[in-house]
Amino acid sequence: MKNYFHINLILNFFYFFTFFFTLLLSFDNELYYLIFLQITFLLCEFFYGFNSKIFLTSLGLSIFKIISIIRFIISPFILILTKSYFFYGQVIDINYYYWAILVMIIELILSNLLIKYLFSKKNNVLITYKKKVSSFPLAFYLFYFVISILLLYYLPSLFSNFSIVFFDVNNPTISFFRGFDIRVLIFSESLFFLFNVFILHSFYKKNKNFIFILFAFSFLLINLIIVRSENRATLLFDTIASLYILFLLFKIPKIHIFLFSILSLSIIIFISIQRQTFFGINGIEDLDKVSLLLQSYFAGPSYVAMGLEMFTKSIILLNFELFLTDILIWSGYLGNFLFENGILPNLGSSYFYNLYIYGNNIIGSGDQIIPLSIQGLSNFGILGLFIYQPIGLFIFHKIDCILKRIQYIEVKYFLFLIYIPLALLFAYNISIISLYIFDRFFISLIFMLPGIFILRAKGKRLFQ
Repeated sequence: MKNYFHINLILNFFYFFTFFFTLLLSFDNELYYLIFLQITFLLCEFFYGFNSKIFLTSLGLSIFKIISIIRFIISPFILILTKSYFFYGQVIDINYYYWAILVMIIELILSNLLIKYLFSKKNNVLITYKKKVSSFPLAFYLFYFVISILLLYYLPSLFSNFSIVFFDVNNPTISFFRGFDIRVLIFSESLFFLFNVFILHSFYKKNKNFIFILFAFSFLLINLIIVRSENRATLLFDTIASLYILFLLFKIPKIHIFLFSILSLSIIIFISIQRQTFFGINGIEDLDKVSLLLQSYFAGPSYVAMGLEMFTKSIILLNFELFLTDILIWSGYLGNFLFENGILPNLGSSYFYNLYIYGNNIIGSGDQIIPLSIQGLSNFGILGLFIYQPIGLFIFHKIDCILKRIQYIEVKYFLFLIYIPLALLFAYNISIISLYIFDRFFISLIFMLPGIFILRAKGKRLFQ
């Protein structure tokens, strides 16, 4: 309990320290109203009294809280400090800032109420070490290892889809089965990591030698340095899922989960800054650009205000097709079929958001993330501002419950790949989350079916 107390003490000191300086800077500042975001956050902390133990023992909730701190404490402070209305060359009408703040305040209060309701039950934490942890049968692993070896032996050009350490965005994707062969190889690579760490865990249980933990981390590094995607967020999610398995198997103290979530968000920010350099913006050059980057990747006030301005000028037309496009645009095989056959338009709300920001310079200017609330607005009107948030939190909670009951590390690992994007709900949007649900988890679930059938044949259950 001392660890929880110390972390809460540090966080509370940080909140009030930042609030105090924001208050001082807000005098004679046209952006003074941003301080209401901080006030709302502090009131939520006081009245709802989030169970700190829940947040500190659940990686997903820890990340959710850190994102809230960035959106409601840090971002307003930097905006008031820089006094910047500029947004990629545009000046946002101050009236839209007022509405953006109101939308964000309602988002925060609603999400606080839901989290308080969903996660307030006793023992409702993500990791429980007392439960048995198992692995799929050896035949399941051998099946995919053999297939992968045969694919690489007869189709060696598939090696070019993978690189060591560095992202090679200029390297074309080579596939002979519409990407199915690449997905099998990616799945097998993850299985190679899980297979080895579970064996090491078996040795560790016998003599508690720390060397086996070091070997497990070595396999984690091997799994990560073989880059199979130009999407840095995917690499980060794989890292978090892999570390989650190590925490679970080797019973690493739970307090480290909270500390690791801070590290994870720091990595996200670093990745964001590096990504911007590819588009000609040096994110650490001055505070204005740092502020813009934080808002860009964590749906800050300027991004929400820009979305509201765009919507009122009828850049996006409300229709059911737009909603389906936003859900399915990155859904892999299903989305490709729908768009290639003209069943759905392949331009979603994110495209129109970027079109409004960049105009004719949209190509090559980058891809800004449309805030979740604005995407809901474009799909369902005013009520849509607050539709996706509660749905996402309910799904997040259900996955949290399933993770506690599943005893097989393979299912836990691949389920965790969508658990983390849902924890980033307020920084992402429904299209990005759908990408990981359809293209990562559903594909992985299909690949896991042979293992599930073997377990069923042996009379074993997935759930405890």
